[in-house]
Formats: sequence, C-alpha cells, structure tokens
Amino acid sequence: MATKYAIFKQLFHRTVLNDFAGEVEFHLPTIILAVISTIGLSTHRDASISVPVFWKITLPSINSANFFPLRFYQNLSKMADNLRRAVQEINLGVKDEHFVLPEEIVNQAFAENRFILFGRPVIPRRQNLRSIVTSMPRIWGQVGFVHGRIVERHQFQFIFPTEESMETVLRRGPWAFNDRMLIIQRWEPQMPLLNFIPFWIQIRGIPFQFLNQSVVEHIGRALGQVMDVDFDADAVARVDFARVLLHWDITHPLRFQRNFQFSPSVNTLLRFRYERLRGFCEACGMLTHDSEACLIQNGGEEQGDDDDEDELPPQDHHQNQGVVIRELNDDEEMDMNQNGGNEVIQDAVDDQNEVVPDANNDHVIP
Repeated sequence: MATKYAIFKQLFHRTVLNDFAGEVEFHLPTIILAVISTIGLSTHRDASISVPVFWKITLPSINSANFFPLRFYQNLSKMADNLRRAVQEINLGVKDEHFVLPEEIVNQAFAENRFILFGRPVIPRRQNLRSIVTSMPRIWGQVGFVHGRIVERHQFQFIFPTEESMETVLRRGPWAFNDRMLIIQRWEPQMPLLNFIPFWIQIRGIPFQFLNQSVVEHIGRALGQVMDVDFDADAVARVDFARVLLHWDITHPLRFQRNFQFSPSVNTLLRFRYERLRGFCEACGMLTHDSEACLIQNGGEEQGDDDDEDELPPQDHHQNQGVVIRELNDDEEMDMNQNGGNEVIQDAVDDQNEVVPDANNDHVIP
C-alpha cells in the first residue's frame, strides 16, 4: 500500500498556475476529484495566483486492466523478481561432497507419492494453472483427499490417497477446463511426452454386412493408436455405432469424416464423434489453439504462454483525456504576468488541439 501512495504522489502531485478559484472535476479512467483551495487568500476573478491542488483520490486496484501507470510499475516489479530468481540459477555448490538421504525416508516418500497424475493444459493462455489445481478436486468430488500443485514447464500434478480414487478419475476422463481439453496421465519414473488424450470415438456408418470387431479395430487403427474396442453386436444394432478408445496425439488434427473402401473402388463415408470433446479449432481440427488463432483461417494470432497475464484493453484514439495539468516554466510564468495569462492559456489549448494524423485512415483528426 505504501508503494501505491508513493506512485500516486509522483504521478499526480502538481502546483498549477490558474486564473480562477473553484472546483474542477476530471474525467479520467479512475474517479478523481480536484478541489482548488482559496482559503486565506484574497483573490479576485482577474488575478493570476499560484495555488496548490489537493487531490481526493479513490485508489483503484493495482491489477486494474484500465489503469496503465500502475501496470507499468507492476511490470517493472515482475522484471526485478525474474532477475533475482535468475541470479540464483548459478552452479555454486555443484562440486561439493554429495549427501546421502536415509533409505527409509526415501521409501516412505515414494510410498506416499506413488499415486500421482501429471498433466498440462492444451492452451495455456486460456487455462489458468492455479484455477485448474484449485477446481479439479472439486469437480472430481474429492476435495480434501486430492492435493494438487503446479510444477515446471506449465504442468500440474495431483496426488491421490489410493490407487482406486486415481483410477476412477482416469476412467471418467478425458477432462476439460474452461471448455478446453486437459492432458492427464498417470505418473511414471520415465514419463513420456504429455501429448496424448484418451478419447472414446463413436464410429458411425459402417455397413451392417461388414460390421464386426475386427473391422472396427482396423478402422480405429487408421485414426490412431487403439487402446480398446467396445463392440457388442446386439448393442450396435440398437445404437447404430461402434466405439474404440484411441490414444490421441494432440499434435494431429481431429478428423470427423473419412472415406473407407469395404469393396473395391466403392467409397463409404464414415463419421466419427469424440466423446467428452471440448474446444477445438473448427478450421483445422487442432486442439492446441482456437479458431481466431488459426493460421489457416486468418493468419493466426500470437498467444503468450503466461496464463496469469491480463490482456490489455484496446487503445481508443478518440477517448476523452480530460483536463491536463502541468507545471509552467519560468518563461511562461513571466509571459503570464505580463499579458494577463491569455496568450499562455491559448497556447496550451492549441497544444491539446494539435492535428494528429490517423495511422489507420488517410485523413487527419482535429
């Protein structure tokens, strides 16, 4: 809080030269009311006096997306924190004698942490890690039993008390957060890349004369790595589809229709439905970006990896900037005393009304 007040003091503390006394209301992004005090001063309308401005300020939140001065100082603070952390990444101590931990302590820790799920969001910009760690145990109905934490490289992990509770979560997957998919898999000593999501896929349109488990499995292999096949002839006759469980690589685009040939030179169009699918690019089928960021559709948009950063609001070139208060230098003050202040005030008005070319249009804005 003390830092906030110091910033405001540097930004807004001014002494102005004016030719009237009264109240001035400023239309700025936050609520600011300036009162020019004339207590104890014998002034009249045409006098030129130097009076202090007393500010009554309602402090906005330092995280306010519309208050740019505080965002500037906040970015400087983050840069300083990053520099302090980077300084401690030096290798001092790496050549010291190693320390052996007691075997029973290591075994106990391994036993307590053997039921772990690792994961990461597919679109980190849209899926906040802290919110994921906080919300998922509640979604799973295991608040107080499952504990999550953020780990390096934009990943997270959840520690389960029993293998049964962990397997229940895996069976009910795949999972999504903020309408985008999550990659979640069981921890192993040699962890593979976190690039796969298990999807149950419904295959529709197989001709009944060719419908059996082997055909369904071969169709699944044409799409990806088959983990399981759910085929029941009686059930398929009722619901008109068969199911395969695929280990889907998120670096590959989703496919919802594809031609297969059950007879030579005869194409049969099959349709696929991904169960529990959320959020994908409708233009190219990728899970790792939204449609507005697709290179195929509109050239793409740059998306940062920092999911905790607030997006800056668009700048409005026509926004009313309110009253501008500045200090007068010695030459302006001398001209004010000689000419009654009219020319100096007019010059300040002219500066504010200076014609500025618009970068987006070939005309000027008065």
